[in-house]
Amino acid sequence: AGDDNFNFRLAGTLEPGTYFILVEGYDENTIGPYTLQLSGTEITTDPRDAVLKFDDVELLEDGGILVSFVSENGKTYNVTSSEDLISWDVERENIEGTGDTIEVEIEGPLPERFFLVLIENE
Repeated sequence: AGDDNFNFRLAGTLEPGTYFILVEGYDENTIGPYTLQLSGTEITTDPRDAVLKFDDVELLEDGGILVSFVSENGKTYNVTSSEDLISWDVERENIEGTGDTIEVEIEGPLPERFFLVLIENE
């Protein structure tokens, strides 16, 4: 009692492939806040596009999210989302890389969705 710290860590080496993480509370009334930290490498899904990992994902009070990723000068990024991993919607497009961390806020409330940062080819 008194200690409501439910933090945990998953660690391991994964074989090449596609992986998705769904973060939920222990019951339907739990909202967060949550911070998801990932590390990995850029993954090529198509010779014309590449997927970039998020540096940080934060659940906002309005049910939206704040995502951040490290950008490169001269690259252009799109933040996309999907409810079914088949159809993808562009949430923010033509984000110009600065060489620094870029933050993108997507207002809520949001349905359960998967998010990707795509690097456009020049």
